[in-house]
Amino acid sequence: MAALDNIASELLKSAKEADLKYKKTRDLAERDKAIRLRKIVENLRLLTFGASELDELTDVTISAPVNGQVLTYNSSTGQWENQAGGGGGGGGVTQIVAGTNISITPAGGTGIVTINSPVSAGSTGFYGAFSDYTNQTAAAINTGYPMRLGVTDLNNEVTIQSNSRITFNFAGKYNLQWSGQFVNPDTQEHDVSVWLRKNGTNVTGSNGFVSVASRHGGIDGHVLPAWNYVVDVSANDYYEFVWSTSSTQVYLASRPATAFSPSTASVIVTATPVSAGSDSESVGSKLYLFNNL
Repeated sequence: MAALDNIASELLKSAKEADLKYKKTRDLAERDKAIRLRKIVENLRLLTFGASELDELTDVTISAPVNGQVLTYNSSTGQWENQAGGGGGGGGVTQIVAGTNISITPAGGTGIVTINSPVSAGSTGFYGAFSDYTNQTAAAINTGYPMRLGVTDLNNEVTIQSNSRITFNFAGKYNLQWSGQFVNPDTQEHDVSVWLRKNGTNVTGSNGFVSVASRHGGIDGHVLPAWNYVVDVSANDYYEFVWSTSSTQVYLASRPATAFSPSTASVIVTATPVSAGSDSESVGSKLYLFNNL
C-alpha cells in the first residue's frame, strides 16, 4: 500500500508540474497532460485511501491558504481555488460607510459592524421643553431680539444652543409652541411683534403681533400671547423666536412665586414631533404650517 501511495504521489507531482507549465506557457497539450495525470492519480488514491486533503482532489487547487479564505470556482481553469472570503468576482463587501443620520461601530466600517439607524422624529419621540426666568428687554424699538431660553426643562435630541437657538439633531416635522409674558409699565398701549428665524434667516409669513395694554389702576399692562408653528426640519437646523416692540418700556417679564401662585417664566417654548397620520390642528391657538421651511 505504501509503494502504491508513493507511485500516486509521484504521478500527482508530475501532474502539478505539467499544470504549472501550462499556466506559464498556455500550452494546451501540457494542460491535457496535467488533467489526465491528476485524474489518474486522484482516482487511484481515492479508490485506495480516500482523499486526505482538498488539494488532492482533481478539480481543487490550493495555494498558500490563510484563515478566512473560501473555495471559488474558476471557469477558465476548471478548478476550485482558494480566495479571500467574499471574493471570486462576487464583489463582496469591503467596508460599510455611514450615511446621513446613520452611526456605525467601529467607525471605520470594517470587521464586525453595528449599524444604528434612527427613524422619524414622530415615532421616536424627539422633543424639547425650554423656558427662561429672567426679564428680557429691548435696547431699541422695532429691532428683532431672539428670546433667551436659559432653562432646559426636559429634552431628547432637541437642544438650545447660543442661549436662543432651538436645535434639532434629527430631521422630522415638529410642532413649535411658544408663550411670552409681556409687561408694559407705560401709560400708553404699545405693540409687540413675534416671528420665527430659521438658521439665522427670518421665515417669511411667520410674524404675528399683539398689543400690550397700558398701565391702569396702578397695575402694569400685561398680555400672554401664545401660538404654534409646524415646521419641516432637517438635521442640525435651528429656529429662534424673535420679538420686537414699539416701545423700549415693554419687556418680557419673569415673576417670583407668591403666597398663592408659583413663579412666572418670561418665555416658554416646546418642540414636539408631529406623528404621521395625526391631525395638525390646534384648539384656541394660532397654527402656521411651513411645508418647505
